[in-house]
Amino acid sequence: QPPPSCGLASLYWPIVGKRLAAEPARVADSSPSAVTRAVMLNSFSRRLGACWFRDSRLAGAPCGLRCSAAGALLPTRRLSLASQSHPGRNAIICRGSKPSSSRVPRIGELRSVQDVLDVHERYASKMQPMDVSASWNTLGKLIRRQGGRERAWLRDELRRRPDMLWPLLDSARAVLPRAKAQPIANIAHGIAVMVDELGFDAGPEVWHALDKEAVPLLGDFTEQALSNTAWAFAKADIPAPALF
Repeated sequence: QPPPSCGLASLYWPIVGKRLAAEPARVADSSPSAVTRAVMLNSFSRRLGACWFRDSRLAGAPCGLRCSAAGALLPTRRLSLASQSHPGRNAIICRGSKPSSSRVPRIGELRSVQDVLDVHERYASKMQPMDVSASWNTLGKLIRRQGGRERAWLRDELRRRPDMLWPLLDSARAVLPRAKAQPIANIAHGIAVMVDELGFDAGPEVWHALDKEAVPLLGDFTEQALSNTAWAFAKADIPAPALF
């Protein structure tokens, strides 16, 4: 069978090498030299596969194949809904399984709104204030990208599921008491972008929590963070006399 045409062809050769090494009787050329070549190929390709996946930002691969740190093939997982609802997307988040690492992926490097929401779904219990603020900040950037594909997709999803962003709002309220000035500003700004671009109603509770936690930290806000927070409250039409 020819090797796969996707970028994960390095996973093909370890399997071939193993089969050649373990079952020489089924190979046309079963001489010692052929078996030796197969073993060497297997060893080399396992290392190649390990290098490939060690550099990956997330445990999942676009085609659903996974590799251990030693380069061994692991069971496949179901792909993110992003690949189903967005044909042609480079969906890299796998759902339906437990996180393979305690580390939260780099949220700022995710390429779609669905990917951000999938990461939050899988890692919410492990997220720190900076992770939650990065989620809101990245969502804001994604829906403002030129072309508007992410904005259109999220608008349609919110029409079908108005509570779609509520889990992320719950996470924001949960981490705010531990958050520093910059995460507070990022969360406020990200939510306000949803309000401004999509008419999203976050409810007054999260804004009151932002106001409460921001006031004692006013001296820690940079000029940009303070400006972003002021803009956020203005867009949400929420008065915050203690802040501004």
